[in-house]
Amino acid sequence: MNTPRPSLRRVNREAVFAAANHTCAYCGAVNVALDINHIVPVALGGTSDPTNLEAVCRNCNFSLSRIPSELHFSSFLLELMNASARFGSVAREPDLSQIRPDIAATEKLSNGTTRELIIECKSLSVISGVRFGQTLRQLQQYRDVLPDVQIVLAFPGKAAPEILSKFLEAKIEIWDIDEIGRLFAKQIQQSEDRYYGPLFHRALARNRPEPQLIRDIKQCPLGLPGWGTYQKLIGRTLELLFCPPLNKPFAENSDFEKTNRRDFIFPNYASDGFWLAVRQRYGADYVLVDAKNSKGKISKTNVLQIANYLKPHGVGQFAIIIGRNGPDRAAEITIREQWLMHSKLIVILTDKELEAMLLARLAEGDPADVLSDKIQQFRLLI
Repeated sequence: MNTPRPSLRRVNREAVFAAANHTCAYCGAVNVALDINHIVPVALGGTSDPTNLEAVCRNCNFSLSRIPSELHFSSFLLELMNASARFGSVAREPDLSQIRPDIAATEKLSNGTTRELIIECKSLSVISGVRFGQTLRQLQQYRDVLPDVQIVLAFPGKAAPEILSKFLEAKIEIWDIDEIGRLFAKQIQQSEDRYYGPLFHRALARNRPEPQLIRDIKQCPLGLPGWGTYQKLIGRTLELLFCPPLNKPFAENSDFEKTNRRDFIFPNYASDGFWLAVRQRYGADYVLVDAKNSKGKISKTNVLQIANYLKPHGVGQFAIIIGRNGPDRAAEITIREQWLMHSKLIVILTDKELEAMLLARLAEGDPADVLSDKIQQFRLLI
């Protein structure tokens, strides 16, 4: 990782650094000497397309290249499994007749049954070539001795699809860096391991959708050129944040007179929490959302347009407008009037508040808290 690979010779390195704002993808260091790293390694089929390249500082390159022992990795995985209610009877290096794997455990499945696992740990970032053959033979031996137990290969890296398929053909389950991140996201957040903790934090951040949505919303052009893109981003963001408990939305829906059209309508059948309270208090069997990519602020006209759609015996009395720069003064007054005179509650959210909700979800929190605080602030000022 410390020296440029042959496949990087034709890459416009300065363009990669500029796209990263001259910031290290791992530690966030700014305006330091940078190298280029393949997100998916070349050995695993990664290309030198700009979407597969990232800028990293040389300190991170050095620290990431120091691979710890397999004992260290198996201890880290053991820590995660012991902290998870999904796994029980977790044992290190059990003596099982002719074999001695790294970990044995019982997994509780979603259907209420359990299965026995034998886990072999490898501290490899890449499994290929000779290592693949050796590892496959070792795990096949485990399977021959214990045919009724699920054999798992765990390693903090990735393998090419053709390698993974060969393990699957041999009925060997793979826990790579993505699968371990999925299984133990909460436990990884709490881990104090100084090598694997940061490594998996980075993997989780890269593979989770929240950071990418934050970047995409910030980069979306204002005004007509980015209007369709912004609307799609809002739909994806709200669906990620609130579905469930809300149902997936209807898009571009009109009312009976065909005069009022809304960007998204989310059916609200929530049985508890914030959205149940919204349904009970504001009659919001449906949650209306409009996305406005205007260069200016949300206007009085924008508020009245969505207010016309709100009906007690229709979708209910609750709606959200999302805009880049918040409401102007006339819109704020109109929102108060709609609430005081017609009991219609219209909440305006900005990109920053969307980002706060995405970050709340990333931190295992409740994104609805941002909306709840916004409503509370509005009501207390009436």
